[in-house]
Amino acid sequence: MAPATLFAVSSHGLPSHGLPPAGHPPPTGGGGLCPVAHAPAQALAQDRIDASAAITSDDVPAILADYDVLRAACPAAYTTRYGGYWLLTRYADVKAAALDSDTYISSVRAVIPSDPRGLRRPPLNFDAPRHTPYRTALDRTLKPARVRRLAGRLEAHAEAVLAPLLARGRGDAAAEFGARFAAWVETEWLNLEKETAPVLAATAAAWVNAWRQMDAERTTLHSGKLYDIAREVLRDRRERPRDPEEDPASSLLLERDAKGEPLEEVHLVYVPTPTSRPRNCRFPANEGRGSGAVCDRASWWA
Repeated sequence: MAPATLFAVSSHGLPSHGLPPAGHPPPTGGGGLCPVAHAPAQALAQDRIDASAAITSDDVPAILADYDVLRAACPAAYTTRYGGYWLLTRYADVKAAALDSDTYISSVRAVIPSDPRGLRRPPLNFDAPRHTPYRTALDRTLKPARVRRLAGRLEAHAEAVLAPLLARGRGDAAAEFGARFAAWVETEWLNLEKETAPVLAATAAAWVNAWRQMDAERTTLHSGKLYDIAREVLRDRRERPRDPEEDPASSLLLERDAKGEPLEEVHLVYVPTPTSRPRNCRFPANEGRGSGAVCDRASWWA
């Protein structure tokens, strides 16, 4: 998330978590410089941070090793890569930022790298209270009772998608399992036709790769296919509404904005698609390979 107010990257004179307390201005002097107008003062050289494996590499051990370096020397590091962003490496800093939604906002940037088209999709790229009706609508369909009803079907999908990898004794957990299983989760949650799942998996994977490469034309091409699915779902639910506690699109159509008006069509289309789900566009290929390494290091976020 992009900071709405500035903070110094030096931990001198700051609370133990390294970030200034909410409502307090950042210290002046060597730190606290606007990263847009000036290069912020940091314990490590900017070139060293920008070249860090934590920012540029697909090598999981190298990434973890550089996180150790940054955590010790420059726990709140600013990089100029991908348009510039802050990298928080300590658990306390991440927690403090997550709990301070007035300072750390999502409407400027919520994913690294940002959408190459400059689009802002709800609810991920909206701040409170603007995101509230979208979150309310989606949360309504994720109550424990419904999740329990979906659990058996999702377990069956997980076993079926994982079976080929187990039979071979190897595989790409992100591309072969994660992408395909996520498509089945979307299909079940959104009450889509079963034949939609393979289309979602292939299209979403192509969309993420185009985004990673900052290819606006291909990102638009593939996201357009996802939006077509969303438009058809919304059209169907307007004609044949379903239980809003069981169907995200029907739930969204019930919500109203702060003026009491129905939610805008352009934003409704953005929500019930895989593109609205929070995902890591920076390292999607690493998620399967890196999960074991992260889980094995209980002290990684210390």
